[in-house]
Amino acid sequence: MFVQGLVNDRRFVMRILPLVSGCVLRVFGNCLRAGNGWAECMGRLLKEHFPHFVRERLGRELILFNFYQKGRSLRGYVEQIFRAASFLRYGANELQLVDRIFMNLHPRVRDQAAFLDRPRSRNELHRVIGLIEERMAVVKER
Repeated sequence: MFVQGLVNDRRFVMRILPLVSGCVLRVFGNCLRAGNGWAECMGRLLKEHFPHFVRERLGRELILFNFYQKGRSLRGYVEQIFRAASFLRYGANELQLVDRIFMNLHPRVRDQAAFLDRPRSRNELHRVIGLIEERMAVVKER
């Protein structure tokens, strides 16, 4: 994992290795021996340890039913959804993910976006989040 560039802390690797199953370690070992990059190694992990039904379930839990909670970083929440969708190779396009994120926002956060145009892309979503954060800061200050 250290050689693959997944982590840059050797102590973390030494602590996490005993917790990883032998099958996953074998996949990493084969990737390292073959000199494969992270993309190919991740593909093997997904294929061997995350069959379609597991990825679908994780996708539902991490993307569809992962509601934004008040007090959580809004930008962090958005990035978590996009990272999960990318890793799980979730079959939704950017617009569908943006719509799902927007629908799963906390009602108080969504209220701040009532008169804003609905975002259609990740960049537009970040712009809307900036405006929402500004409005929420003003409300909190009042």
